[in-house]
Parts: sequence; structure tokens; C-alpha cells
Amino acid sequence: MTAVRQRAFRNTPAKAVRTVAQLKGGSVYAYGHRENQGKMGENDNWIITTEGGADIELGGLLDDLAWEFVAEHHRRQDLIRFRIPSKNQNVYNGKSWFCKNAKTDPADIHCNIFPIPKDFMNGNPKLVQNPGYGQ
Repeated sequence: MTAVRQRAFRNTPAKAVRTVAQLKGGSVYAYGHRENQGKMGENDNWIITTEGGADIELGGLLDDLAWEFVAEHHRRQDLIRFRIPSKNQNVYNGKSWFCKNAKTDPADIHCNIFPIPKDFMNGNPKLVQNPGYGQ
């Protein structure tokens, strides 16, 4: 990761250095629910929780992947691949962000795959909807 980061930190090369300990450590992203449920013309009504990312295995590597490949659109898949050992869940299901709540049941993994779109289901009667999604 250090070699990849060097191009972004040419004037401050010390910032490019990433150690194995940093990559193995937790994420620095401030996971948590953040949603304004206020109505137009009324005061804001923020719902905010703080979960942090220190409990994510290889969280530093997950952070670096997010920063380096932000435009590659594989963040969701990375969140599914990385784990929270204490919860026995992946990050995608085990953490909250924006207005998406973490799942409390580690066995509920249906969100790891997408539902089949209704138009596809209607166009092919042999298709069966993925588990966890309505028909």
C-alpha cells in the first residue's frame, strides 16, 4: 500500500507509509447511523449512533481499499468480505452507516446477494427469487 500511496503524498512521503500493524488494525471510519428525520420547514431531527470500526478485522486495509478504489464501485463487495469477529458478521451486515441499521442476527445474510428484479421474474417464470426477498 505504501508504494500506491506515494503518488498522492509526494510532498509529504511520511504520510504514504502504511505498516502491517496499521493495515491489520481497526478501521478509522466512524460507522454509525446518521439520519435527519426532520420535515421540511421544521427543525432538524437527527438520529445518530456511534459504532466505530476498531472491531473490524484488517480494518486498516478495508479503509485503504475504500480510499484507493473509491470510483471502482466495489465497496459493497469489500464490506461483505471483511469481518467483525466479535459479532461473527461481515461489515456490510454488522455495521450501520448513513440511514442503514446494522443487522442484529448474524444468521441473516440475505442482503449479501441482491434480489432478482421484478421485471426479470415476470419475464422468466422459471426464476426463483433469492432467499429473504418477497416474490
